[in-house]
Amino acid sequence: MVSRDPESRPPSTRWRACLLGLMLCATSAGASEDMKLRVVRISNGVRETVGPEINPISVFVNSTIELTCYCLTEPLASNSSAEVQLLRNAFSIAEGDCDGLFLVVTISVPDDGEYQCRGNIPGSASPPVVSVIRELVVLDPDALVMVPPVQYAVSGTSHTLQCEVENQNAIIYWMEPGVPFDDKEAGSYVIDGATLEDEGEYTCVVYFSKADVFTQMTVQLYVVVPPSITHSLPTDPVNRNRNEPLSFTIEFNSRFEANTTVTWFHDNDVIRNGITTQFTSEYEGRSTLDLGIVSRSDRGSYRVEVYNNFSNISETQRKVRSSVDLSVTISPVEPTEVKAQNLSPNKVQLSWALPYTHNDQQPSSITILLTNLTDSSLIETTLPGSPTNLVLDVVPGTRYRAVLIANNEDGEMSTLPIRFRATPAPPKVTSVVSHRLNMTSFNISVTMDYTGGETISHFDVKFRPRNSSQWSNGQKVKVQDGGRMEMGLLWYGIVTNYSLGKPSELSVEVVNDANERSSSLTKAEVLAPLSAPSTPALLSSSHDSLTLSFHLPSEGTPPVLHIIVNFSSPSHFQWECRGVEDRALGDQLDCTVPRLTSDTQYTLAVFGLGHAGRGNTSQEVSFSTTSVDNSLPTWVIVVVTLVIAMTVLIVLLAAILVLIHCCKLRQKKRKYKFNRRATLGQTAPKPLEPSHAILNRNPPAHMGISRLSEMAPPPISPPSTVTPPLCRSTPSTTVTFKFETASGSSCSNLDSDISDVHSPSYSYRVTPPPPPSTCPSTIQSQQSYHSLGRSSHTHQSLHSTRDSLSSYPPAPAHCATNV
Repeated sequence: MVSRDPESRPPSTRWRACLLGLMLCATSAGASEDMKLRVVRISNGVRETVGPEINPISVFVNSTIELTCYCLTEPLASNSSAEVQLLRNAFSIAEGDCDGLFLVVTISVPDDGEYQCRGNIPGSASPPVVSVIRELVVLDPDALVMVPPVQYAVSGTSHTLQCEVENQNAIIYWMEPGVPFDDKEAGSYVIDGATLEDEGEYTCVVYFSKADVFTQMTVQLYVVVPPSITHSLPTDPVNRNRNEPLSFTIEFNSRFEANTTVTWFHDNDVIRNGITTQFTSEYEGRSTLDLGIVSRSDRGSYRVEVYNNFSNISETQRKVRSSVDLSVTISPVEPTEVKAQNLSPNKVQLSWALPYTHNDQQPSSITILLTNLTDSSLIETTLPGSPTNLVLDVVPGTRYRAVLIANNEDGEMSTLPIRFRATPAPPKVTSVVSHRLNMTSFNISVTMDYTGGETISHFDVKFRPRNSSQWSNGQKVKVQDGGRMEMGLLWYGIVTNYSLGKPSELSVEVVNDANERSSSLTKAEVLAPLSAPSTPALLSSSHDSLTLSFHLPSEGTPPVLHIIVNFSSPSHFQWECRGVEDRALGDQLDCTVPRLTSDTQYTLAVFGLGHAGRGNTSQEVSFSTTSVDNSLPTWVIVVVTLVIAMTVLIVLLAAILVLIHCCKLRQKKRKYKFNRRATLGQTAPKPLEPSHAILNRNPPAHMGISRLSEMAPPPISPPSTVTPPLCRSTPSTTVTFKFETASGSSCSNLDSDISDVHSPSYSYRVTPPPPPSTCPSTIQSQQSYHSLGRSSHTHQSLHSTRDSLSSYPPAPAHCATNV
């Protein structure tokens, strides 16, 4: 028992229902109780209890078992009682109170299934208590033994009788024929080298020891002799001619006539008729296939099979076969009564007869060999089937030889040759083509087929207007290059420059020296010239082209090949219009003539070209091209005007800038002159010398600046002041010379000494000499160098400055001068 907590369930619900014998007990809580199995089996009056190790429980049919189902409860309410039910396959088979159900059952097959015990307290809210399901298996002893009731053993081979039982605890005995119990306690019984004496009934006895149940199965054993063919079909192919009788016969050995089948095949198709099969003894038999009179349909492969239909014999042991190939030669019938009949000078009909025979002898095709005896050429024609005539194309007046050959797949049969001559024929014109050379002449080309062997003499040519029934009298035209022609070849003759007037149709008859003419008139339409196009109208014109519109010719032999615009003035030339290929007679056409001269009048006409040559010309008309407009386009004028205006504006702006710059330079010059006069105390400005005069003068020696001309553009030393100790100080007056460059600008009315550009400017401050009574104390000289660019004008400015300084009076000798 499995212990439980007494407080886990109310006391009224702790109870269990057990199915003793088949079921496990189950409590209301769903936990399994210990197995209490009680199976009572009654067999042959002996009561036996089977232990709990059997699960599921298996019993044999007709066995007796006892089923018990009861419930175990704890104290219930005074008004409560428990009930139990015995279920089989979920269906109730018995009900009772909690004291239990006790059933004694004699087992049959329907008792097989699942059993379950269910307990319930009526009126209680607790669900029913259901025990674990147990399965009852009902066993049928005969169904447990598996052995084929009929078996076949092949003579001379080993055969095993096998008896299989599902229950491994069974004991198996085999009983041989006439021997009650042989000591063969095994599931199989082996027969070595089976013979006919081994045939009979064998019994398999099965004893189920635990259930004390016996059962047995009977097996019928047959010893089979495999079939064999003792006299087979020919191994080499058999060849027979048509209408010869033929039959095939075999002899064989096979036991059990009822189980033996003989089957004949023709090209794998079963033959149903003409077969005779019989047994001469228990083991021997004979089978014959009678084909009767062989024909083409009998050819092919023949096969016979002797079959023993015992199922346990392998396919290779119970079936034997033999085969042979049959060929039937059938020659075709020979055609007879071969004849040749002339239908026309170039048509001959050959006819023949095929004697009535069997269908196999009818030819599959007829071949005609036709030989031209003149040039030995051969014409071969094959007709399928069995025709009796053929129409051949021949050369008139020619001798031929014909041979007919009848063919089939087995061979051929030819006839004796026959000779015939085709009917001679007069000359024949096959085609006439005429081309108009002018209004009265035509070129006539005649194609003739003439093999009559006579010389061509001449042509008779007749003419008539179109749709007229009257022909003109024949005009004899001699044939150029006439003479005897080769038979079978085409001949061409040409008649040139023959005046015909204005006919529309002509016919030609060919005449030979025997005065044989072509059998009928050969009509041919003369190619009529095209009529004149309509008068051209002007659609549009330009300075170099004219666009014309007109209708194509409405009469003449179509098609219109070309349309030509013919110009007669001011010069003669022609222009071909395009787009004529898809146009019909009378259609409208627009044509543009390019590359013309402007403002010129042209006189022109239009005509067409066809197969008959040049057609009629339309009426002449005159049209003029337009003048060339020399004026420039408006947009060109606008662009040119804008360009000119912008150019003038740019020039004005440049002039204004130059003028402003020159004015600035003038102002600088005036300021320089004013400062100079103010410094020197002169009442009137001294005229400036030219630059080259100033450069040519030498500075005075007393100025102390003899080396001034040797000064180069490198930077000048900063200004310095020297005060001689022997001189007293006196007021000094500063004279400033300033030169500046105006980059890129100059004025022609300025003095030459300031007109140089791109030159550095120098400023000098010089102290003038004191009065004679006094000694100057200080001579200050200040040099300022401003580099604005390096050029040759720098030295010229320096020399000018030096010459200007030389105009001052010399200083006393006792005064030191420093620059």
